[in-house]
Amino acid sequence: MFLLHYLTIRRRPSWTDRILHKVNANVYENLTLQAEQLSYNSLDYYTLSDHKPVVAEFIIKVFSNYFERVIEFQPLDTWYIDEENYASYTLSGDVEHTMWDWIGVFKDGFTSLEEYLCYVYAMRGTNNTNTARSRVKTVVFPITAVRTPGQYRLLYFSNNSGSVLGMSEAFRAVNRQGTSTISQLTYSDGFQ
Repeated sequence: MFLLHYLTIRRRPSWTDRILHKVNANVYENLTLQAEQLSYNSLDYYTLSDHKPVVAEFIIKVFSNYFERVIEFQPLDTWYIDEENYASYTLSGDVEHTMWDWIGVFKDGFTSLEEYLCYVYAMRGTNNTNTARSRVKTVVFPITAVRTPGQYRLLYFSNNSGSVLGMSEAFRAVNRQGTSTISQLTYSDGFQ
């Protein structure tokens, strides 16, 4: 009964008179987004509803004229387990790292940024040249960063943009010839 009564009431037609849109212009560290409205029209011929629709056209700037700001890692030949290891990277463009940016060690084939094994803050890195504005930096990873042989990658994570600015090529982590790791002794010799 309620539905029948609702459908027979004649309401005065009205326009759905606005199109709400919002642009978070500075959501990316290295890109400004924008949306420009070109037209706005009502659809008079639409008769199936008492709310008349409106349409608009926009030009939306997303990634055109995009200058990519990235971190490029120098190739790592071999990572030695249970030793300090060094990684060098280059800041391209106008990338400025902050004290909260970090570089993480990930197993090759990782599926989430939460799967890091170890990380170091990028600001703890040193310049590779004598100039303070050098774009090449080096960081030191502790001996506990990688504990087992395998393939790994480094990722540079920017705290300001909340995104990854660089990923290294896969590299091998191995034991130095004639040594064994504490973790190997623990399991293979029956120690707990």
